[in-house]
Amino acid sequence: MSLDPITAGLDLIGKIVGTVWPDKTEAEKEQFELALTSLKAQAAQLQAQADTNTAEAASPSVFVSGWRPFVGWICGVSFAWQFVALPVLLFIGNATGHVIAVPAFDSGTMMTLLMGMLGLVGARSYEKVAGVARK
Repeated sequence: MSLDPITAGLDLIGKIVGTVWPDKTEAEKEQFELALTSLKAQAAQLQAQADTNTAEAASPSVFVSGWRPFVGWICGVSFAWQFVALPVLLFIGNATGHVIAVPAFDSGTMMTLLMGMLGLVGARSYEKVAGVARK
């Protein structure tokens, strides 16, 4: 089916105008759909991680569900050493005239991990209140 010259010319003008001045509503709709697709993908990824965490926490094996407590104890002991025991030891050493050489300790990495672990306290408290925590 061939178009008459007037209809063909109007279609051509419509395509040119649509290219030069695109419909903002369509562009916004496409941006919204793209953002929605991205959010759905992020939500699916977060849900998959939550499902993995739930499965790990439900495991009776200490090697699967026990790594968080292990890391928590290591961070707690490191924190106690760095900010409680070591200063007291150095004070006593200096007061008695004994210089104690202690290697430098990178507490920045440990504090990052410890603060992340402390953030899990809220999630753990929620588990206990909801009745899904292991005994």
